[in-house]
Amino acid sequence: MISEEFASSLLKLLKERPDGIDVRLPSDEEVRQALSKVTREDYLLVGLVCVFSGIRVKEAIKLVNEFDRSKLHIEDGIAYYELGWRRKSKISYYVFMPVELAERLRRFRVTYDGVGGYFVKRGLPLKYARKWFINKMIEAGVQESVVKFMIGHSQSGDILATHYINLFHQARKAYKENVGRLKQALDFPAILNQYNQHSMTKNREETKVTNTPISSRTLVAYQSP
Repeated sequence: MISEEFASSLLKLLKERPDGIDVRLPSDEEVRQALSKVTREDYLLVGLVCVFSGIRVKEAIKLVNEFDRSKLHIEDGIAYYELGWRRKSKISYYVFMPVELAERLRRFRVTYDGVGGYFVKRGLPLKYARKWFINKMIEAGVQESVVKFMIGHSQSGDILATHYINLFHQARKAYKENVGRLKQALDFPAILNQYNQHSMTKNREETKVTNTPISSRTLVAYQSP
């Protein structure tokens, strides 16, 4: 069971509409379908980070824009990244993720509007990725305080050092116990394989264009003063 305070705070993740609160909870199939439509590796990585960690879109973008491999840890079958980003009452300590995703991360530049608009067109505004993750953790029986720690839930004050360390260990344990369930729910290997096929097709097309012979007329035009 989750507390009324936490349940109320979850509603704040959703955007108010004129006719009430958007209480959409995407199904596994909706999330899978949206991810399967992504053909850009950079956007796919950001989306997967959001889905598998529950962090905010801005936090995922900060991670890839400023990616530092020395902050990435892979151990005991899971991976986590030291983000340590505070914005007023919002603070994200660590970003938990599958090892297969962590191994693909690198530094690249994306924007909030670019990523956000891309996923909206594919049927999954990324605010719902956070909600999907929270729901999966609650279904698995993960303690409320641990879920809050994992997703960087707003804190009313600083966490005491001993409590922080305890939450970190509990979060690692909970993620290890549930990461397989998350991957299975989204058929994670199939998403990666489908993207690899898109990438291979794109590379073949680019190679074909690059290797297309230049006609003699075009060559003369290039050589003309």
